[in-house]
Amino acid sequence: MFENIDEKTLAEWRQYLISGTNLRLRKIFKEKRISRATTEFGVDLINTFYTGDKFHKVVENTPVPVFSIGAEKLNTDLDVLKKAYNSVSQGAREIIFGRNMFMAKDPIRPVKALNEVMNGGVKPEKAAEKYNLE
Repeated sequence: MFENIDEKTLAEWRQYLISGTNLRLRKIFKEKRISRATTEFGVDLINTFYTGDKFHKVVENTPVPVFSIGAEKLNTDLDVLKKAYNSVSQGAREIIFGRNMFMAKDPIRPVKALNEVMNGGVKPEKAAEKYNLE
């Protein structure tokens, strides 16, 4: 059935396998080991927890792009911006934030600030000030 499909079409049909890490496993094993082991199953991307100052070790130990997830609800919009900035500064390819954006009092302002931090090279404190965020 698929023998007559050219390489370009196959590339267009490509499905990406994304893996997230499990909280129970995270308590047992180090995050960097979980991310590395998961890539051996053939995943194309890893979305994982931001592990603080040592997050770069997770990224360095993982041979596929790493995305940092927002996970827990943070106290302030500035905390969210800092987490995004720090994740990418330590090598995350991108961030995946849900509740920290959608549960904000006024999601438009934090999203605009996050866009400036991620795509405009603006420091979190400056973006928070510009959009009057806490």
